Amino acid sequence: MTTLIATISMLAAVIGIAGIVPQLITMLRAHSSAGQSTVGWSFGIMTNTSLAFVNLLGYHALVLGSGNLASLTGCLTAVYLVRRFRRAAQLPVDGAEAVTDLRTQEFEVLRDAVLVEHHRRTGERELALA
Repeated sequence: MTTLIATISMLAAVIGIAGIVPQLITMLRAHSSAGQSTVGWSFGIMTNTSLAFVNLLGYHALVLGSGNLASLTGCLTAVYLVRRFRRAAQLPVDGAEAVTDLRTQEFEVLRDAVLVEHHRRTGERELALA
């Protein structure tokens, strides 16, 4: 029974880390924390702290505790990035910079797709501004 619990716990730690790393990469690449919440990541911090305490001090399971500590580090990093990029997004920008230097890549990809479709239909390279 103990082996089954240890195996399930290790699987949960691996799944947790596998879910955290892509979120961190996305925030770092986009320089945006859009859609991320410090509350949600704080729940992860509390959960992983509790599990690390139980695994390290209660069961003396160093491998399981290290998985919890790795997840805890990822959650702490995510909270830092959410706060950092949220502060950067709140800084005032002038009108021209707000349109050309967007913080997320989704709008840039959308703009490029519109330009490609416009060029395909009309042969013109630039959109005419009304």
